Amino acid sequence: MNKQIPERPQLHKTKNRGYVRTRCEQTGKRKTKYFKGEFGSVQMWDDFNAWRRREMGQRVPERPTLDQAARRPAVATASTIYELCSMFMAEVLQDRRHGREDQTLADRAEITHTKLALRLLTPYADMAVDDFKTAHLALARETEIAMGNSCKTINGKIQKIVRMFRHAAAEEICTGETWKRLEAWYKDKKLTPKKNKSIPGPRKVHAAPLSDVLAVAAAAPPTISCMITVQSTTGMRSANVCSMSWDRIDQSLYKKQGVWKYTPERHKTSDAGHSLTVFLGPQAIQAILDYEKIRPDKNHPFLFNPRATRCYRYFKQQKTQAKTWRQYYQLSTKTDLNQVFSTKSYCDAVQRVQRKIGSSHWTPHQLRHLHNERLVESQYGDSGAAAVLGHNSLEMTRNYSKSQDESLAATVQRMLG
Repeated sequence: MNKQIPERPQLHKTKNRGYVRTRCEQTGKRKTKYFKGEFGSVQMWDDFNAWRRREMGQRVPERPTLDQAARRPAVATASTIYELCSMFMAEVLQDRRHGREDQTLADRAEITHTKLALRLLTPYADMAVDDFKTAHLALARETEIAMGNSCKTINGKIQKIVRMFRHAAAEEICTGETWKRLEAWYKDKKLTPKKNKSIPGPRKVHAAPLSDVLAVAAAAPPTISCMITVQSTTGMRSANVCSMSWDRIDQSLYKKQGVWKYTPERHKTSDAGHSLTVFLGPQAIQAILDYEKIRPDKNHPFLFNPRATRCYRYFKQQKTQAKTWRQYYQLSTKTDLNQVFSTKSYCDAVQRVQRKIGSSHWTPHQLRHLHNERLVESQYGDSGAAAVLGHNSLEMTRNYSKSQDESLAATVQRMLG
């Protein structure tokens, strides 16, 4: 069994502490590891990062100590870093349409990345804004380097912090000198793979092993099994699979071209004005039709329903007197679940099955890479892969058209999908 090391701790709501659950390689029993300090604190992250590097067999680097300027000022006459972060986050939430129906995937990603960046300022929460120096920014970056993040990830977080101070200068919360000093330091000390060879490059995402994908799909609840089949045979992103609905699927092309046409309402580049078309080949079509015959929630607005999955799991565990999955779904009164899968809940459902059958660890996004490999190795090559996956360039296809070649995509999916 492959050793799985969590990338981040979970929150224990009662204790307000971070923890991870691992499995002993010798006995197979699960054990819980708690980390020092409150959840989200610098102490917790230091303890977690040290534990993770030990588990990976790496040297645990010493965390840089704060200098005299990092201590809490005796008199804070200006707004604090905590207040500045709160104000800036509120601006980001408003600009990125938080809680609105027209919020895009890019909006959600920007909100998440901003939150992660501002966490680096936790040690300086009580510090006056103008007391924040380049030395503090350097220490925040050293914390990220110690975590083993790539140059691109670290630069992105530091850039967001500098942008926050630019916003503060525009709002006259801090002086222009504070912002300019931080920006000049960032531009001069920006990390690059050539100059900073000790810092790892971006992690390459590999395709999920086909044998493990088939094993998980066979053991998964019908909803998850269908999602895996559809994603692995179309190469679409997880978010687009989760949001599938019949009103976005055009079946009129089936007689002439042997495919269905799916146009997601929202996707990764929709806010940039780009359109995306996903063609479903014979395997994906058959999987959906087979699932449609047994699904208990035919009136649900989305094709894949988290509540249906949970009801199936409970039904199989014999936690009900219902005789069928459909009957238990109709008797179930719990409606606290979201109406649609998130990428995280979809990934969690897949990994729950992986743990159950002892499969290797892979994520649904790796199914996209699996389909990409099949396409590149086929007679259609990079061009066919770019057309099917909706990439804007062949370079993007090789790493993993501003106008998608829909005709080629339909042909490829009919033959290989």
